[in-house]
Amino acid sequence: MGASRKDLFSKSAFIIGIILIILAVIVYFAELRKISFFSLFGAVFLICLGVGLGITALKFYQNYAMLFFGTFFIQIGLFMLLFVLNIMPYHISIARSWPMLSVFVGTSLIPLSFFHSGKPRIRYLLPAIGFIIMGFVLLLFSTGIIDFSLRRFVIQWWFLIVVITGLLLILTAVAMNSKGNDKSKT
Repeated sequence: MGASRKDLFSKSAFIIGIILIILAVIVYFAELRKISFFSLFGAVFLICLGVGLGITALKFYQNYAMLFFGTFFIQIGLFMLLFVLNIMPYHISIARSWPMLSVFVGTSLIPLSFFHSGKPRIRYLLPAIGFIIMGFVLLLFSTGIIDFSLRRFVIQWWFLIVVITGLLLILTAVAMNSKGNDKSKT
């Protein structure tokens, strides 16, 4: 077996080993709660896919997209697992928790901000914070914690939303320009 085939085998074995461990732990806890594997299949598949993509991105290919989708699928899989294992409160349904997708996008962007340099990069961090805040605000409306409708809120406060969006864009531009100027001075 050549060096490249041996290297490919060791990388594949590492990823498959991690996925098998995760699979075994999830199935074990499902059996303790007397839940069939088939009801867990979607969540387990997404978690394993996310782990595979994440490990591949970090260890082998240094790919932004693989890291983003890996963390995104892991989060969705874990969220689904909470519902399947009946850990989520009963008044919260998957249909009402759709804004969590925005939170998951934001939290998936955070590792990208540290990916190559190890320091936070503004061009990923600010949108991540924006997605997380937007997700939590929408979650307040969709779960009924805030009593009035989102439509009424937007109609009444549209100017504040536009001002905050403009400020975030200005801060992003200033932060990116200041980093560019710092690099050109050295």
